[in-house]
Amino acid sequence: MLSQEGPHQGDPLGPLLFCVSIHSDLLRLQLELVAGFMDDLTLGGPTDKVATDIDYIRYRIQRTGLQINASKSEIICRGSTPRPVQFDEFISLSPD
Repeated sequence: MLSQEGPHQGDPLGPLLFCVSIHSDLLRLQLELVAGFMDDLTLGGPTDKVATDIDYIRYRIQRTGLQINASKSEIICRGSTPRPVQFDEFISLSPD
């Protein structure tokens, strides 16, 4: 049976409804930098705070059904500081 709720593929209101639905969650993040465009997010700040906000996003996923695609997620860090487990599957890049 086809879905009877929400926007359908190609619906011009789909992106707006998605952005409105995640807006309140983005406002709850504690980071110095939170930037979102559609389903792409950029988070910036101290590593421990980024890890905490990643945990919050993953917790909210249980309600929304969204998932973080770790194979497309990047972490950019200076030096070789230990990274929390939240970033284990992320692509590691240097700021160069």
